[in-house]
Amino acid sequence: MATSDSIEAAVFEEDHHVCAFFHNKDEEARALKPFVLEGLAAGEKAIHIIDPSIREDYDRRMSAAGVDLDALERSGQLAVMSWPKYPRHGCIDRHEAARMVDQLLRTSRESGYRRTRVIGEMDWAVRDGIRDDELVALEAQLHEVYLLHEVWVVCAYDLSHFGSAIVLDVLRTHPAAMIGGVLQHNPFFVPPEEMIEELRGRGGLVA
Repeated sequence: MATSDSIEAAVFEEDHHVCAFFHNKDEEARALKPFVLEGLAAGEKAIHIIDPSIREDYDRRMSAAGVDLDALERSGQLAVMSWPKYPRHGCIDRHEAARMVDQLLRTSRESGYRRTRVIGEMDWAVRDGIRDDELVALEAQLHEVYLLHEVWVVCAYDLSHFGSAIVLDVLRTHPAAMIGGVLQHNPFFVPPEEMIEELRGRGGLVA
């Protein structure tokens, strides 16, 4: 992931939406640090979606990596935000979420950034009690948004917070995956509409 001609970058060039599984924040930080630093050095936009509860730890790790957070946030090159809370516990308005993400990426492009690199910390879903099928449907729908933009996205999952069933479904919503620090094309990927129809067929997912 550190250089443009690396195997990892070649995966990203073809598959812009990656799920990454880690056992703890230290492992995650080590794996994603080159991805973050490479993008910033190239002048690309960075959007990091994190749980507010880890902001202090996030700032510490970024500063330790030599990132000037204040300067980057002031310039607009880096945006650090949290996912919005939803009024219905356990549910997501994924259509509104898709519109929000689409607007963020449009704004990035209109601001002159060639590419946007997004890291989405997925622990917020556990915090908000989001149902597994709702989260998987969101991932599937957002994939269609990412196809419209010049964007590389990493959805980071802490395996200590997510069970094996949802991990398998999450894997099926991403065309590439990082497992054990290795980034590769994912042969288990299912197209978004097919995945959402499957979730509806299981019952529970209505929208």
